[in-house]
Amino acid sequence: MSRLLPITSQRTFLRAAVVALAATATEAEMTGRSSLLEDCLVSLTLEEMCHIVQVQGRVGYRHPATVLEQALDAIERTLYQPDSSQWSQYWQSVRETLKQPASQLELLQARLITPLRQEEMPERQRVEEGVEVPFEIMHLPELGALVAVPLKEPCYLHLERAQAQEHWVVSGDYYPLEIQVDDLTFVVSSAGEVLLQVQNFPKTLVRQVMEMLRVVAQTLYTDGKPHFRARVEEQSEAEGD
Repeated sequence: MSRLLPITSQRTFLRAAVVALAATATEAEMTGRSSLLEDCLVSLTLEEMCHIVQVQGRVGYRHPATVLEQALDAIERTLYQPDSSQWSQYWQSVRETLKQPASQLELLQARLITPLRQEEMPERQRVEEGVEVPFEIMHLPELGALVAVPLKEPCYLHLERAQAQEHWVVSGDYYPLEIQVDDLTFVVSSAGEVLLQVQNFPKTLVRQVMEMLRVVAQTLYTDGKPHFRARVEEQSEAEGD
């Protein structure tokens, strides 16, 4: 059996935990607040705010609503229960707890967006054809890095396929993983992001290693369906001819 390592972002994990805890609280008809559910809601809202700042920062867009209100709105849509009135006490607690972090994230968002409106957008590639899991590759000059990010769930890492590649060395039993390809070291996070440091690389070399990152991401990302392996092998053979 092929070794497929699941990838789950902290945001996805917390969302599932909150949904499960909310369902339990509703079924049990709890009248008081659940401290565990409240803690998970605070953590989920913080993760949601960071995600919003990251996404909007990439495209140079800022929503008229605050980051905190956007995050709460997204979570409320996930948890929507028409006959449940006890949520107001949780939202009030979350707002009070995250008021200061939210203001700091608003400042960070402004700093991320301003340079994008003045300078050229980061180079990016969206890869959808010929892959089972679409992904995006971005060049982030401010971090001196290239990063590949899966755009669909479920997504797994096909480690056996990576290990089978000639001159590839996969290190680590769990995250973060490292994949050594010649002189390049690709670091894989628990969210499935594949990171390659390219600080001080000339632009021509960045474009070359971006193509290598595409190959690594395509080799790793799979939804677990058997036909995906055959497709990658066929493409590798074609490129070798």
